[in-house]
Amino acid sequence: MADVWFTVNPDGLDALRGQLTAIHSGMQNVGNEAGSYDPLDLGPNADVWNALQDFHNDWSNGLAMIGRNLGALLRLLADAAAGYRQTDDQIAQSAGPSPGAAG
Repeated sequence: MADVWFTVNPDGLDALRGQLTAIHSGMQNVGNEAGSYDPLDLGPNADVWNALQDFHNDWSNGLAMIGRNLGALLRLLADAAAGYRQTDDQIAQSAGPSPGAAG
């Protein structure tokens, strides 16, 4: 059987959580920007404004779904990082000298 090596960087998982949160925030800002225009800002014809509102509605619905999925992923990443840290701490404690051992 081949040796299998598996490494995890809990700090890297935390960094990924931060990056995903920033990306989600940027996506939210795009939707907010699209929804902030007044019909007269885009000219006398309401067609452009109507199209922008359709985009905003579709974007908002899609972003809500992405947000729910991303929230679940962020929780999983946080749990994974915490679990790996806890396991590392337990291994370090087990590998260390026993309390009261003569040294």
